Amino acid sequence: MKKNYTLVLTFLLFLGNLTAQNFADITVWEANTKSGGKFIGIANDKYEAEIVIDELRFEYEGTKYEVDMINISEANINIYNENTTVFDDFISEHPELEYKYISEIELIALQYMEDNSYDTGVKFYMNVSRVKSETRAKQYLENLYSNYSKYLFNIQTPAMLVSYSE
Repeated sequence: MKKNYTLVLTFLLFLGNLTAQNFADITVWEANTKSGGKFIGIANDKYEAEIVIDELRFEYEGTKYEVDMINISEANINIYNENTTVFDDFISEHPELEYKYISEIELIALQYMEDNSYDTGVKFYMNVSRVKSETRAKQYLENLYSNYSKYLFNIQTPAMLVSYSE
């Protein structure tokens, strides 16, 4: 009996350490743009997220990337994956801000992958983008889906429904 108790206790401690090392509460944010795309990112807290969003608002004011609506939420996310952290996913071309921009076309393809089938999303993406290689399209969308879909609050926004309902 004592051996079983020790085994269970050891397992629970191991599981607790594993969870403590890999998961953390972080702030996830998204900012919808007038073009139908989204900026998404993570931050240490809500204040840091608001600073990044304000910078994006300033930088893209008056363009198709102008920020329209925002959503900020706390999430418990696995922040470590073998040799990288989740923060590595959000390294952008901007010298100071870390975010990922996902276009409206990419969001719709991701939604097709989520709701219909993987192949439907790939075919849609190939039909409306410049990517004509099915292998490249699959690879790109797989990467996009696996890396970023967990951070999106609602892939299909009302604006997208209106713009594609005609």
